[in-house]
Amino acid sequence: FTGCDDEPEETPGTGNVVIIENNITEPTTWYADSLYLIKKYDFYVQNSLTIQPGTIIKFHPTAGPYMMLSGTGTVIANGTDQLPIIFTSFKDDVHGGDTNKDGDATSPARKDWGFICTNGANGSSFKHCHFLYGGNYGYSYTLGIDAGSRATVMNCTFAHNAGDDASGWYGALDCSS
Repeated sequence: FTGCDDEPEETPGTGNVVIIENNITEPTTWYADSLYLIKKYDFYVQNSLTIQPGTIIKFHPTAGPYMMLSGTGTVIANGTDQLPIIFTSFKDDVHGGDTNKDGDATSPARKDWGFICTNGANGSSFKHCHFLYGGNYGYSYTLGIDAGSRATVMNCTFAHNAGDDASGWYGALDCSS
């Protein structure tokens, strides 16, 4: 347990690793004292998911490369300038440490994970978020604000993502629909 007055504060994302293997079906909050590893293929957010500032979310490249909203699902990911929310690769040792426990054997690269898609759901918010090493999908985007969706995206950084399919129509942030 972290957060007691007599315990030292941890750097965000270096505490417990929480493995996500089930969809979000009830209101849920993810906290900065844990790192969240998505290991569910076709992971759906079907209710509200609030992500606290400083939280790190890693996507497993084969067992959990996607986060999709459905039904009344929303993601409220409102970081701050000092404590951004990080969405990144399982291989990213800089953010949250060596989660895949391979030392220096692998390095993160663009297309290490797929995407986050709002799927027509409304009300999501992404503020002060960093989206790193995503875009492994036919359209190569990392965050897709889908047709009919309304979402806020402010002060976010997109780096080392694909964002360039063969047609050149899509970026790392896709709001084309």
